[in-house]
Amino acid sequence: MIKCILMDIEGTTTSKDYVFQTLFPFAKTHYKNYINEHLTNPHIQEILKGVASTVLTEENKIISFEEKCDYLLHWMEADRKQIDLKKLQGIIWQAGYEKGLLKSHLYEDVPRMLKQWQQKNIKLGIYSSGSVLAQKLIFQYSTYGDLTPFLSNYFDTVVGHKRDPNSYKQIEKELNIPAPNILFLSDTPEETQAASLANFKVGLIDREKISHDAPGITTYKSFSTLDLDSI
Repeated sequence: MIKCILMDIEGTTTSKDYVFQTLFPFAKTHYKNYINEHLTNPHIQEILKGVASTVLTEENKIISFEEKCDYLLHWMEADRKQIDLKKLQGIIWQAGYEKGLLKSHLYEDVPRMLKQWQQKNIKLGIYSSGSVLAQKLIFQYSTYGDLTPFLSNYFDTVVGHKRDPNSYKQIEKELNIPAPNILFLSDTPEETQAASLANFKVGLIDREKISHDAPGITTYKSFSTLDLDSI
């Protein structure tokens, strides 16, 4: 029996085009001005310290302020899952959403299925490489209105990377729900395989009709095609 459904965002609840063609370019355009205008903000100071620490650890190099900004740009262009970068992107997107410059895309079946699943007393959560703040913003400022009341848990790479089975074991502990009662939905085969190795139930979401190689994992075209009783 499924007691919790955990969802990826990009390609699963939200189109990749929105992430890559709207959110990422918005952060890339505004990140340097935002940093300069908020240098005294403790969150920005902590992010810049984190960037410096990462570079020192990986390259044994002490970097200047300008170099920190250059590294952030490079990581954005490479779509690196670096935690300080993800925090910064979330903060910038929050400013954009609050100013009405951003409105997030969700697939049309998402709000409907969230409502149906919640009515069945299923706990709903998100596990994405984007920061928890960025996750909440997508559902708060969607074209369907504020959907955050449907979601009770958010996880990002603080718990671990999404292709590592140990990350799902940590989530199982935090949810306090046995792994076989948790369903993880993602459009990435490697993520569903990692969750499966942690004994989660899994479903590969293939909205864009891509031929995935995920042996033993059932593929679904949308949330609407999921039959929870057969999982």
